[in-house]
Amino acid sequence: MGRLVQIEVENFKSYRGQQTIGPFYNFTSVIGPNGSGKSNLMDAISFVLGVKSTQLRSAQLRELIYRSGRGAAEKQGGNGGGEEEPKRAYVCAEYETSDGGTLRFMRIVTSSGTSEYKINDKSVPFAKYSATLEEENILIKAKNFLVFQGDVEAVASQSPKDLTRLLEQISGSLELKAEYERLKALQEMATENSADSFVKKRGVTAEMKQFKEQKEEAERFDKLQKQRAQQLATYLVWKLYHLNKNIEVLEAEIDQERGASQHSEEQMRDLETQLKDAKRQQARTNKDLMRLEKHIHEKTKQMEDMKPVLLRLDEKIRHGNKKLRTADENISKARAEHERETVIIRDLQKDYEQLTKALAKYEENLRKRRAEEGRSLDEAQLAEYNQSPAPNLCVSAGTHQSATSKENCSRSKVATGGECKRSTES
Repeated sequence: MGRLVQIEVENFKSYRGQQTIGPFYNFTSVIGPNGSGKSNLMDAISFVLGVKSTQLRSAQLRELIYRSGRGAAEKQGGNGGGEEEPKRAYVCAEYETSDGGTLRFMRIVTSSGTSEYKINDKSVPFAKYSATLEEENILIKAKNFLVFQGDVEAVASQSPKDLTRLLEQISGSLELKAEYERLKALQEMATENSADSFVKKRGVTAEMKQFKEQKEEAERFDKLQKQRAQQLATYLVWKLYHLNKNIEVLEAEIDQERGASQHSEEQMRDLETQLKDAKRQQARTNKDLMRLEKHIHEKTKQMEDMKPVLLRLDEKIRHGNKKLRTADENISKARAEHERETVIIRDLQKDYEQLTKALAKYEENLRKRRAEEGRSLDEAQLAEYNQSPAPNLCVSAGTHQSATSKENCSRSKVATGGECKRSTES
């Protein structure tokens, strides 16, 4: 990849006289105050590389020639004197190629607005000048050698179509667009012709294949027709043979069927006789059936007459069933009452037994205590006491007094010498 070594300018824009700027390195920074010529340096590089004047902030090429303040005043109609204004300007760029060689590109502009191009101090037409730059990958139209202020924003704001055109212009493919379109049209035409030829070839191949298949099919059909005729003749002979055999078998079967038919006729006559007997029997049965139906009708009428009596009997039966249910309920209640009273009686008997035991124990304890105190009677006194009449003061509060209750009352009377009252409920 080549690089710019230095440039030489003479009377170009703000550069008066001959000026040499450089050398330039792989990275070079140009700094200076406003109006010092930084932008004009970029314009000089663009100018020597073939950029148009409209893109160099000038309407015409002659405006690129240096003008002093006095010259500008004369141009406006004033009187000036002194130094004469320059008639031409040029920019010469020394360029180092990628293989180490050196090229000198020079562009001269005159006050008449014409340009002259030189390579290595030899005048060349613009076409050769541009071609030599393109060989070094410097594209004049694409301006791929400098990025001016605002170019990035301008490129970023472009539409996809404009960006594509810019890339084609930078790559140099835009100049080949017409040739590309022409070759593409030829390619499409050739592709279409090739497709048509292929379709025709495929159609011819298909027809040939179809004709071959039809021929083979016809030959196979003829062969099958001959086989069919031969097999049909064999089949007819076989069928005729079996028909003769079947005729013989059928004739034998017909003879057998004739004998069987005579036997069947005899059986038919016997069956007809049996049928007549069965019809007579059926007539008798029908008479009996009619008689039975008449009897059933009479019985049905009698049943209809008995319906009122049956209704009264049903009413009596329902009334009797109702009384029977009432009696069953009363019996159930009486049984429940009996069971309840039986439970009460058992409880009273248990209480009576407990009282009897308690009384016996009490009397035993009383005798022991009196014997200890000396109050007990001897046998003579006891016999005398038992023989003497004593009023019976035992009173029973129940309807019946058991013998055990009387005995207990007497014992209590003898032991205490007092009255004994005991109520017993049963």
